[in-house]
Amino acid sequence: MSKAKVSERRRYVRIAPPKPIQVKYHFVDDDSDCGASSESTLSRSVGGGGLFLELPDLEADAIEKLLKGEKKLSLAIVIPTMPKPIKALAKVMWLEGMKEGERHFYGAGVSFTRIDEDDRNEILNYIIDLSLQEKKVSK
Repeated sequence: MSKAKVSERRRYVRIAPPKPIQVKYHFVDDDSDCGASSESTLSRSVGGGGLFLELPDLEADAIEKLLKGEKKLSLAIVIPTMPKPIKALAKVMWLEGMKEGERHFYGAGVSFTRIDEDDRNEILNYIIDLSLQEKKVSK
C-alpha cells in the first residue's frame, strides 16, 4: 500500500510550525524517567498526541528496540510560548531513513505515552494560535 493511500489515524491534529521546535531527548527502558534529557534535536511538526522528530543515525539494535516499544523517548519539548519545557514520554510509531544534503538522519513519528493534560492543552493552544496566525496571513 502506498503512503498516499494510508489514512491518518491521529486523535489530534498536527501542525508544522514556522520554525522547528527544539526537543531534548534520551532513550529510556521504562516509564520512570519522563522529561530527563541530554541530546538535542528538532521537531518539524507537533500535535497534542505526538511529534515528528529528527533522530541521528541509529544502530540496528536501537531501531529494533524502538519499533518494538522496548525503548521509549524521554522528551523535554520547548514550545516558544511556554516558560518551561513540556516533559513527556513517547513511543516511536515509525522510523524512516532520511537525507538532507550530506546529513543522514531518521525521521521518527512519536506518540506520547505520558504527558500532563495541562501540558497537552498548552500544545493544543499553541497549534490553535499558529492556525489563526496562518489564516490572518492568507487573507
